[in-house]
Amino acid sequence: HIKDACALLRIMHNAKDEIAFERLLCLLPGVGEKTAEKLWRHLGSNFDIRQAAQRLALSKAMPFAAKAAWRKIEELLEEYQGAAGEGRDPGKVILNFISRFYDLYLLEAYDDYERRIEDLNGLVGFLAEFDSVEEFLNEVALVTNLDAAMDRMDGITADCLRLSTVHQAKGLEWRAVFVLWAADGMFPSSRSLKEAGGDEEERRLFYVAVTRAKDDLYLCMPSVRRDHNGGVIFLTPSRFLVEVPPESLKTEQVGFIA
Repeated sequence: HIKDACALLRIMHNAKDEIAFERLLCLLPGVGEKTAEKLWRHLGSNFDIRQAAQRLALSKAMPFAAKAAWRKIEELLEEYQGAAGEGRDPGKVILNFISRFYDLYLLEAYDDYERRIEDLNGLVGFLAEFDSVEEFLNEVALVTNLDAAMDRMDGITADCLRLSTVHQAKGLEWRAVFVLWAADGMFPSSRSLKEAGGDEEERRLFYVAVTRAKDDLYLCMPSVRRDHNGGVIFLTPSRFLVEVPPESLKTEQVGFIA
């Protein structure tokens, strides 16, 4: 779901991004991988949102079942192309993508809607640190499990940043670990706290997270995050942080990025 949202930003930025184009189109009813590939070739193996003729050609070639849903995404592309300044804020782009299209898609496609929308709200908060789609895409690379397979290849000792869920990190260690979103409602998540035994399960996950660090451990607690309506939510430290003896922590407050 995070990569679905990022696919929209990627196609806005790079007309040659076939993977993003096909991922985005496969969200539409009646469009599968083969249809998406066919549409890509129909457009000459590129999709430049700045070209009205290309947008029209794609709209005409779109399967009938997908036309209404595609129109919602097409409107976002048109608005982005015609916008300047704040209109190109990546967080607002994703908020509009969620509210106009992806929210309903999640409801219909998945049983764990609340968890996924919570993740997307976290993405929107993260995007607030960037002034443009280009800046975000230039700074961030989404990491998949393929990285772990690559790391096991002989001779690879890459100096890199690994993004991982806590579950995926079980049994692994790194010299330095950053635990993100150490705030109540995020870690532990508000969803888990509604479930029986959810607090203890989240506490076990927190233990797993902090014990992945060999030398340095950073517990990151943001003060605010943006919700899916564009508002600001003020956060409090995770209950798990409060349980850590104060003498075991060194606290540092960094500046706020609007």
